[in-house]
Amino acid sequence: MTRWEGDERGRGVASAGDHASVAERLLEAMRVPDWVAEEPEVHLVPHIGEALAAPGAAFQLEGFETAANGELVVRLRSSAPPDLATPAGLRAAVFGVVGCFAETSTFVQERRDGSTVEFLVITGLLEGRFTPHGHVVRLVVEG
Repeated sequence: MTRWEGDERGRGVASAGDHASVAERLLEAMRVPDWVAEEPEVHLVPHIGEALAAPGAAFQLEGFETAANGELVVRLRSSAPPDLATPAGLRAAVFGVVGCFAETSTFVQERRDGSTVEFLVITGLLEGRFTPHGHVVRLVVEG
């Protein structure tokens, strides 16, 4: 089995186990009751709006809502620059949006369903001068 076009090796060069504790810290925090911060529409949406208002922004804000579990669902519509036609171009543009609200530890998972692409973002502040907290954001990109 190959990992990509032209892959002749079929396997990697090392484990990332030395860094597993970093991901485990985020997982542990995610399991803490009340870790997800309240009112993401107040704390995160203004930052997302500013990022999308910047010249050359790749997306337009179509809407948002906060689910009962605290997850902020943000619907974006592509402004259709040519570089969004590739998975890598779309991913780079979405990571630009994620960067406007990401805390110090962030997990992103991409899911595709037809012409809709969802990015589940779990981001948190695990230590520092503020009480540890996090956000769950689902960016839904249509078009």
